[in-house]
Amino acid sequence: MIHYTPDMLESTLKTVTFFRNVCAHEERLYNFKLHKPAPSAGIASILSIHTRLLDKGNIFTVLAFLKLVLPKKEHQKMIRNITKLIDIYSPKFSSINFNDILLEMGLVANWNHLI
Repeated sequence: MIHYTPDMLESTLKTVTFFRNVCAHEERLYNFKLHKPAPSAGIASILSIHTRLLDKGNIFTVLAFLKLVLPKKEHQKMIRNITKLIDIYSPKFSSINFNDILLEMGLVANWNHLI
């Protein structure tokens, strides 16, 4: 059994901080990717998510990492809220396929069930 180590916590906090800074500086979040994502093999094992999904350093990565530090109910609520927003906004896009946007974010089919 793999335990959540101090190094994993540091990786999680650094990842979340980068995404927080993107939001704070009003940059585009949907296609932001970390230049050098944190090592995720141990975290992937804890979350039972394939490492290749976490190694991209995108929104999916940060949502998965947050599962390790947020209370379970808060994380579930966040995922439900994001899913609702996707459902609301996906039909409103006509100039670009909304699935392309989701893929940029790393939100593959059934992403919310993977986390």
